[in-house]
Amino acid sequence: MKNLLSTILLTATCAGVSLQSAESETLDPKEIITFQPYPLETCIVSDERFDTEDMSGAVLSFVHQGQEITICCKPCIKKFAKRPQHYMEKLEAAVAAVQEEAQSETESAAEEGNSKVHDHSGHKH
Repeated sequence: MKNLLSTILLTATCAGVSLQSAESETLDPKEIITFQPYPLETCIVSDERFDTEDMSGAVLSFVHQGQEITICCKPCIKKFAKRPQHYMEKLEAAVAAVQEEAQSETESAAEEGNSKVHDHSGHKH
């Protein structure tokens, strides 16, 4: 139960739901929005990089189809609103590329580690 409450509070906080003391206001479960956090360090519209420490440069985050979207400026908000499906597909492709790159790096590191461990050239056992 404690984990469930922590999850609800974290979700509500991330979704921008203002939580006040239980005495003054109760939490309406209909106000809780669950979503996938924005996975990129750039604006999905302009590809401008955010400062990842404090997300400076990011002017607005919102949820679209269960996915948090972070935009760098007002013109990008308008562009996203005109073609949301285009940018959602762009986001999916960007996430897939990042995951593929990470997988490739992991495999390369594993192969490199194996070749160093099993390289017996230059010595005998």
